[in-house]
Amino acid sequence: MTAAHAVSIAVTFTWLGMVVISFIEAPLKFPYARVTVRLVLEIGRLGFRALNVTEIVWAALLIAGLVAGDEVPFLA
Repeated sequence: MTAAHAVSIAVTFTWLGMVVISFIEAPLKFPYARVTVRLVLEIGRLGFRALNVTEIVWAALLIAGLVAGDEVPFLA
């Protein structure tokens, strides 16, 4: 396994972990009585914006890792 493949695998699992965490933390914002719907939506919008920017960076790293490697492991 080359370093590029190792980085690609690490990036993929980190990315997956971020998506899973966002699905877990989203319902935790709603049960509080003093939090308004508008505030929850604003927090959600900020969270998804940060996740989308991070996903773009992870996708670029993943593509760079796959391009830098000499073969794609699951297609070889």
